[in-house]
Amino acid sequence: MGENLVSFLKKSKIFSSVELEDNVYEALLTKFEDIQLAKEDILFHEDEHSHFLYILVSGKLSANMIIPHSKKMRTVGYILPGETVGESGALSNDRRTFTVKAEEDSRLLKLPTVTFKKLCRQFPGILLNTIEPLASRSQHIIRILASGEKKHIAIIPANEDVNFPVFANKIKNTLRNYKKIAMLSDWDIHSEQNQSPEIDKFITEIEENNHIILYLLKAHDTPLAQHCLNKAGKIYIVADGNQKPYLSEFTLNILNDTHNLVEIRRELVLIYKLNTIPSKTSEWLSISNFFIHHNIKENSHADYQRLLRFMRGKAQGLVFGGGGVKGWAEIGALKAILEAGISIDAVGGTSVGAMVAALYAMYENYDSIFYQFSRLIDATRNTVSFKKLSWPAVSLFSCKEFTIELSNVFNAKNIEDLWLPYFCISTNLGSYKEMVHRHGSLWEKIRGSASIPGIVPPMVLNGELHVDGGLVNNLPVNTMREILGAESKIIAVELNSSSGDPKHYNFPPTLTFKQAFLSKLRLSYREYKFPSFIDTFLKSLLVGSSMKQEENASLADLLISLQTQRFSMLNLREKAQERLFNMGYQTALEKIAECDLK
Repeated sequence: MGENLVSFLKKSKIFSSVELEDNVYEALLTKFEDIQLAKEDILFHEDEHSHFLYILVSGKLSANMIIPHSKKMRTVGYILPGETVGESGALSNDRRTFTVKAEEDSRLLKLPTVTFKKLCRQFPGILLNTIEPLASRSQHIIRILASGEKKHIAIIPANEDVNFPVFANKIKNTLRNYKKIAMLSDWDIHSEQNQSPEIDKFITEIEENNHIILYLLKAHDTPLAQHCLNKAGKIYIVADGNQKPYLSEFTLNILNDTHNLVEIRRELVLIYKLNTIPSKTSEWLSISNFFIHHNIKENSHADYQRLLRFMRGKAQGLVFGGGGVKGWAEIGALKAILEAGISIDAVGGTSVGAMVAALYAMYENYDSIFYQFSRLIDATRNTVSFKKLSWPAVSLFSCKEFTIELSNVFNAKNIEDLWLPYFCISTNLGSYKEMVHRHGSLWEKIRGSASIPGIVPPMVLNGELHVDGGLVNNLPVNTMREILGAESKIIAVELNSSSGDPKHYNFPPTLTFKQAFLSKLRLSYREYKFPSFIDTFLKSLLVGSSMKQEENASLADLLISLQTQRFSMLNLREKAQERLFNMGYQTALEKIAECDLK
């Protein structure tokens, strides 16, 4: 395991204040087992027997538990490199309290509990280093369980450049439309009120009458701040998006003072003045570990309403599935959704669905969306023309026209600079995994999401090959649910549903060139009915993800399932495009009339 791991152990939390000789560490390393977890792998489940303690070397783990009052699994925190997991069971022999899952590829050192207990008896400092964070974590878990369904949300300025009172006033005005939400501010509470225990009594009265409490904080060490941060499930950092990205000492103190296990979800709010557009978002996001960010126009009431829906956990997402040029039906469905006035707070999709979602996130009006989609579909049609056949080194077609048009339509826009949260799905051939893209060049990630294997070249992203996301997740409702939360509302527009192909075919199991040629020219006495070669190939690719598509469709609050089986996926005449558009529009209108989304 080497010198690097000896150095790592010395710096890890349980050994950090214990002075041991290097030969002791080297002997100790022989007791550890080096294990690897892939993203989404489970380390152990809640209620399992505790036989091992783990130290995280690299990666990130999440601790999850079923909350009694909601009966839902909730992430209550994260384990970061250098931290231990499983220490409670190791010391008590009790069953596991959490289900621990890998949030990304991770490496751990695994130590039997028997060996760990011997170490604690031999070196009491190790036991003290283990107990101290364990007690702190336990207190925070108790607070989570005691807080019931109430949501406590901290809102903090990123630095001194933020006109925070103006932002607070915007939020306050937006709150007038909602009941059971209270806002407490360091600016509004008199200094004599902002003292403990007076503040505890004051807040208790507020909590009794409200389900959500927003705390606007200007200092991290006031009783109001401490009360909030002991219970907060979310922290919103508010910044001026056009200013130089930095966090004040006050804000850093709050972010660094949160306990490592209990999840306090960090979200970034970037405010933009009139006629300015997001451009420095990636720099802001690199400052801290933000789960999601929100680009807000300073004078847009709709944007503040969207932000408040996120704060309430009631955001509404829109997901588009893959299906080639049959995406015209999704454009029709989108028109119906916009006409119905349904608020959309986040968008995502796969393949052609990734295109439709991106157009919605980037362009302000439906006419622009329709025009730009027409450009992309025309380029797709030109790309798969037999005149554009390429030497089949990696694909049949070069994809030149589509790639150029894609880069022109989306310019040099990055995903994080869109006005709405956005994601798309691709398949990583190097790691055999589904990839969720939420950052980076927009057109490049869409191109990867829509790269049909064998038809167009794979997209190279960070040196790895990415192809059509439909192979692994053709309707990513589950991804949207993970981003927005269990209480969110999600609309899904589905192409290529599994209801089957209504056509019947007739041709022999072996077919010569002459037979096929004569039959196509109707010169054969036998009438054969062939499927489209390309459509058969594409449908075959999607079979593997069909079960996941059905499962994801069931997760949507409103499913607009479009029966497009009789249409080609890569080549459509203008009349077929019109029929698809009208089908999407009419079907969406009917489905919307049956739901209560606003």
